[in-house]
Amino acid sequence: KSLCDVFYADLSHCHQTAAMLNREEAQLRSLQAATEAAVVPLAQRSATYKRRGALLAQLTPALLVPPEEVSIPPQLLEAAEPLLLTYSPHTPPLGEGAPAASATAATELDSPSKAGVLFVQSGILRQWKRCWVSAHGGALYVYRLSSSGEGTPKRDKPLAQMQLVLCSVKPVRLGTRCYLNLRSPKEQLMLQALTEETMQSWSSFFATAITAAYGVGMAYAPA
Repeated sequence: KSLCDVFYADLSHCHQTAAMLNREEAQLRSLQAATEAAVVPLAQRSATYKRRGALLAQLTPALLVPPEEVSIPPQLLEAAEPLLLTYSPHTPPLGEGAPAASATAATELDSPSKAGVLFVQSGILRQWKRCWVSAHGGALYVYRLSSSGEGTPKRDKPLAQMQLVLCSVKPVRLGTRCYLNLRSPKEQLMLQALTEETMQSWSSFFATAITAAYGVGMAYAPA
């Protein structure tokens, strides 16, 4: 009798399991078919995304170049820069009794000048250095600080040099700190002062100096 009870109990469990499977089989088969049908489109879509990713990876080096660095071809810049550096609206054209030396001297005399201690970021490591910054004659020079806190003599080689004739200046604010991003088609410098007033003074100076260096009544703005 006990054996029969166990047998009938197992038979009842199997019957209930079979009834549940018959009830859910249609839905499970439908889900299985939908899953199998989605595998092929997903594989095709994954292959498409991989091809697009490869194309974007090829374009990335070109997209990383700032617009200012590609707005003027280097060959054109090298040919035009000496002419722009010697031109001044206050001097007569060459060939009318004004030699090239006088044009250059007049440009340096007419151009504004400014000097002081600023933090400068340049080079591959992008480290900040406290330097003596001097701007005159349409150019910016960065020198090491001497032990007295003044800049080194002009005969020493500057740490960095930038012509202002084709330079653009962009103020940058990060929190409470103010920076000036100086960019030309050839090089780039970041300047930082200890006070906002000092940085505003330098920003105003660069606006005037770049206008004077360009020599046509307005500053050069790369496209």
